[in-house]
Amino acid sequence: MVPNQTIICVVGDFVAEKPGAAYRVLCALREIPIGQISYGGSSHNITLLIDSDNKVTALQALQSVLTNQSLADTQAVEMPAYRYNLRLLNETIEVAKEEASRCGYSLHFALKANSNPRILGPIAKHDLGADCVSGIEVKAALEPGFKPESIVFAGVGKTNEEIELAIRNRIQCIHIESLVELRVVNQIAPDMQCVMPIALRLNPNLNAGTHKHITTGISTNKFGFSSAEQNNALRLLPSLQGVKLIGCHLQLCWIFQSIC
Repeated sequence: MVPNQTIICVVGDFVAEKPGAAYRVLCALREIPIGQISYGGSSHNITLLIDSDNKVTALQALQSVLTNQSLADTQAVEMPAYRYNLRLLNETIEVAKEEASRCGYSLHFALKANSNPRILGPIAKHDLGADCVSGIEVKAALEPGFKPESIVFAGVGKTNEEIELAIRNRIQCIHIESLVELRVVNQIAPDMQCVMPIALRLNPNLNAGTHKHITTGISTNKFGFSSAEQNNALRLLPSLQGVKLIGCHLQLCWIFQSIC
């Protein structure tokens, strides 16, 4: 391992058919030796390896060239550090909301992507929903102002305490991953004077072509109901008084609809 190295990741639109973005990054760092350049696993970021002695100069140069703003306070910022463009965030959300409204979709921001409260606050003000995969994320969504009725809670291995937190705050929906979880939610909800809206997460056993270690929708994965388990859940549901099925959760998309 080479000591005294810093990794800088620049996130943006680096699609090969849209020239210019990578050029601006490299021009900004033309005076700085770059040890390695990588496009990573997507076309939306460039990762650069430089000597740590040059990190402040590099960040200041990138900030100036890419956003036309100075970053004079970088010296005082403890590393690692993240710099966000809230103006661009707000503009992007408005575009996404406009496109979603044409089809009647509602948008939910996945907190696993970024749970920084200084990011969540502006997103909540746009009336987006929140997609959470833990009780900690549910709390993190509630604190900056996400409406409980727009919070969905997915994820395997939910604890009783996490389920109680979701029910107590009357969130939009709990996404059920197994028959055991279905029975637990049904048991807890009546004790909290609630009929909890739920969605069944279905495992379609379809390979989306992602890396084998991060795939979530094939039969060997831990996520969701198989076809046989789904049928068992549907047979069980009429006898459960503490839950109400309002939709299903599929890999690559959310589907919410009334099934009453």
